[in-house]
Amino acid sequence: MYFTVVMASYNHEQYIERSVTALLAQTVAPDRIIFFSDGSTDRTLECARDLFGRDKRVEFLSSLDQNMGVVGRLVDAMSRIDRGYVLHTSGDDAMAPRSVELHRAALEGSG
Repeated sequence: MYFTVVMASYNHEQYIERSVTALLAQTVAPDRIIFFSDGSTDRTLECARDLFGRDKRVEFLSSLDQNMGVVGRLVDAMSRIDRGYVLHTSGDDAMAPRSVELHRAALEGSG
């Protein structure tokens, strides 16, 4: 079962470390991560790039210097997903450690 996590963020510099750390610490890792900062005017994007490092699962949406609004960015992110399931989180939220695991179990009928 393939899982993509879409992380939406706008001016979340003060929260992004907690959010990215929680996502990377999932008990069951997502297969793919799509991150967007939607034209943040603070250091959200730079902080996220540093925190994700060279993680090959992470895709940063292009043209992140323009604010499209969360709906526009989500539509863009969803258009890039061709399989599996999607979880959405925000740059100012920390996912519970078992979020991906519990969603996977529920979809497999054991949750």
